[in-house]
Amino acid sequence: MIEAVAHPDERIPGRKPDEEWFYGREARPNRWIKVVVHYEGDRGHRHRVPAEVDSMIVTIPGVTTIGGIAFDDVTYDREGDVLYLWAGKPRPPAFDDASPESHYLQFGEHGELIALTIVNARWLLEHEGKIVVTLPDGSRLETSELRAVLAAA
Repeated sequence: MIEAVAHPDERIPGRKPDEEWFYGREARPNRWIKVVVHYEGDRGHRHRVPAEVDSMIVTIPGVTTIGGIAFDDVTYDREGDVLYLWAGKPRPPAFDDASPESHYLQFGEHGELIALTIVNARWLLEHEGKIVVTLPDGSRLETSELRAVLAAA
């Protein structure tokens, strides 16, 4: 919720004059969260998310390519060691699945991989030297090149 309010994907006035609605992508990329903020007097709008909380989620600029798939919306959760990757604008998937390695996969209506959530990304690179994601068809995405991406986080 804090991330949705601190860095909303969309922010609109609420139904009441003292409300604002914040929409954000939750920790799981295919889930969206709506946070309704109700202001009482001067409370609500002057409070900021603490820097230590805000700095846990890092947006990584540029394009990250894994297995020939270009992910252009990449976010890393430092505390949870979770890397969220989107190819194109975040959108609801046609279907989703989990890889045998426990990573979360989301697919578009034509079966293309549109989002990938890599659990224990930094740990895997440090201990295994690479990250492997097995897709439902048995093909594998493999990378050891995310060290630079995570180092920037």
